[in-house]
Amino acid sequence: MLSQLSGASRLFPIIGDPVEYAQSPVNLTRTFAERGHNGLCVPLRVQDGDLDVVMAGLTASLNVDGILVTMPHKFTAFAFCTSSSERVRLLGVVSVIRRNPDRTWHGDMLDGLAFVKAQHDRGAEIDGARALLVGAGGAGSAIAIALLDAGVRDLVIHDAEQARVEGEGAILDHVRARFRRSEAAWIALADRAQHLEQLQLAERERKAGQQSA
Repeated sequence: MLSQLSGASRLFPIIGDPVEYAQSPVNLTRTFAERGHNGLCVPLRVQDGDLDVVMAGLTASLNVDGILVTMPHKFTAFAFCTSSSERVRLLGVVSVIRRNPDRTWHGDMLDGLAFVKAQHDRGAEIDGARALLVGAGGAGSAIAIALLDAGVRDLVIHDAEQARVEGEGAILDHVRARFRRSEAAWIALADRAQHLEQLQLAERERKAGQQSA
């Protein structure tokens, strides 16, 4: 994988803390080699609060073409993006950043798309399915949108923090018109007992609908 490494190599750091468990350095560098691209993904452990100085250095390093962003920087890295995708503007969180022609940064959030692709690759039928999503943080929000966009019929969201649940509900309300299925329903919950009650109610309604049909 390092046979092409030279002064002309293009760099794609992954920044986070912790970062030692990341598989991207190996996987992305291998993919670059397979496609004949002289690129290298390197892990950078960047503690919370140090992102400003690191981003200044990466911006000034002109052989850095892109950055992978993991926790705890997915929210704070958004502020460094001059341009971004629609989903990033909606969520306020990024997972990847690429260099614009004018040396500024463009941000995107691929966690949801990657999750849906992984389900499809493993044979999961998402269209018309019912799903339970545990966790409504940055990645969870992106996955929620991607699931609904892929055709999930019912989506139940559970998170222990009420504020994150309320924020998730506001996001889904805002983009509801974009979902492929206009009848797609979601339930945002913070209380586990309420969650179970809603699941039981949804199942009773489903069975009643089948009997009436």
